[in-house]
Amino acid sequence: MFFNYLRFVFDQFRQHIIRFLLTISGVAVGVGSLVFLASFIAVGLDVLRDTSTQATGEDLMTIRDSWRLRRKYPNERRLSDEDRRNLVESRTLRKVAFAPEYGPDQRNYSFQGKDDEAFVMGLGPTGFDANRLHVAAGRRFLSGEYDRYTKVAIVGSDLLKDHPPPWVGKTVRVEGYSLLIVGVLARKPVMGPDRKWSWNNRILIPATTHNLLFNIEKAPDSIVGRVSLFGDDFTLEQSLDAARVLAERVLMLVREHKNFRISGAEDRDSNEDTILLVIKVLMIMTTVFSLVVGGINIMNIMLVTVTERTREIGLRRAMGATRRDIVSQFLMESVMVTMTGAVLGLLGGLFLIAVLSAVLTQVFYPWPYHVEWWSVALSMGLSVLIGGAFGLGPALKAARLDPVEALRYE
Repeated sequence: MFFNYLRFVFDQFRQHIIRFLLTISGVAVGVGSLVFLASFIAVGLDVLRDTSTQATGEDLMTIRDSWRLRRKYPNERRLSDEDRRNLVESRTLRKVAFAPEYGPDQRNYSFQGKDDEAFVMGLGPTGFDANRLHVAAGRRFLSGEYDRYTKVAIVGSDLLKDHPPPWVGKTVRVEGYSLLIVGVLARKPVMGPDRKWSWNNRILIPATTHNLLFNIEKAPDSIVGRVSLFGDDFTLEQSLDAARVLAERVLMLVREHKNFRISGAEDRDSNEDTILLVIKVLMIMTTVFSLVVGGINIMNIMLVTVTERTREIGLRRAMGATRRDIVSQFLMESVMVTMTGAVLGLLGGLFLIAVLSAVLTQVFYPWPYHVEWWSVALSMGLSVLIGGAFGLGPALKAARLDPVEALRYE
């Protein structure tokens, strides 16, 4: 019996190729898109979290002024170096290494006669380890350079890529000040579309020099803290939560109103999970709509098929087939047509996943080949449901045909 239904699908394809392909296109697109997008989102989230960890670190928290709260409490004190000292000297925060950051601010720079803009920031001695910054060429800032306000700089790996290396030992001018390049940062993963904001395109200056040239108030724009485990019984997440609560208490000792915010890795994870949930819902809804469109196409071809096979239906009824037999036959044929589209869509989705994996691995980041099997099961199950639901109408119409009238049909 199964092969009879399969033969029906083959006959439909052979006799009406264009009509058949248009009929199953909606189902194929729906299944293929669900399988492909589910894989893309799952792997993409893992890649995002992996690059996020490399770019910033899961054990990092950042304290900065909240512009929204500053408008609410305009007279409250802003983040200052005194806050950093209070955090460093707090006995309850011994497991957190704090580092102030000044900037980044977008400023004009000139290198070998070419003018451009870059984000410039001042970094203290502890800022390199706090942000997991490594020097690929040259060196870090020396302690004496902080003390003497020396005009030196470390540039991001991509900042001067239009100029031939080596860059160490050459001079870059920032807002008219000549800075000797003493190091080049090792490349870090880029998070988000704004590549100019990344560490790879920044100019780093010793914090003392930066404040002398660009920040007379010497107020840090942010304070980053790298958190170690508070104890053997603490997880990293619990340590981060504790550090945030304790840091807020220290900062509030000299404030009446909270006008700052403390962010960390869990905020990114929460945002990523929310975005992922929204995308999954939209993806499934899009797939359902596509399958419904495919179901309408299948219902249309089955109605045409009932008309074309009216005489055959009459012969079957005359030979003893019941209405239930006719309904079952046309219902199964509808499901088989739908499943043909679903299988083709599945194969297409798996092929696109392979292509995407190969391309993104070459141009972006190691992108493993991965299939979300729940999407395969869901798409195939929805296909069977759609095929049965939209094939029921034509099947009932075929079963209701009068056998005598059907035999007379030409």
